Amino acid sequence: KEGSLGRDVNASVPTGKDIMCSKLKISNMFNNSTNYTCTFVNPKKQNTSVAIVITVLNDNDTSCEKEQYRGHSWITTKASQYAESTKSCEDQKVGKIIRLCKKDGKWE
Repeated sequence: KEGSLGRDVNASVPTGKDIMCSKLKISNMFNNSTNYTCTFVNPKKQNTSVAIVITVLNDNDTSCEKEQYRGHSWITTKASQYAESTKSCEDQKVGKIIRLCKKDGKWE
């Protein structure tokens, strides 16, 4: 709910059975990478925070190209950073599927 823009944003959208999906639309362009911290508060005033990084990829930056690999989609990713698969974990496992874009612009 609260980002580094210093303002509260009401971004909750009901999606069914007491589940809320939050979206924060950022309408300005960034010249540099930017970090946000979003804090979510439930009706019982319990909260949790998550860090969101917006990475700016400039024309001359080394990067790994988007690709399909082993059933996963990987987006174009800046060198030395991790990408997260768009595919969920299988077999009721919980977690993230990540892949490193090495310094030379090759996927690990």
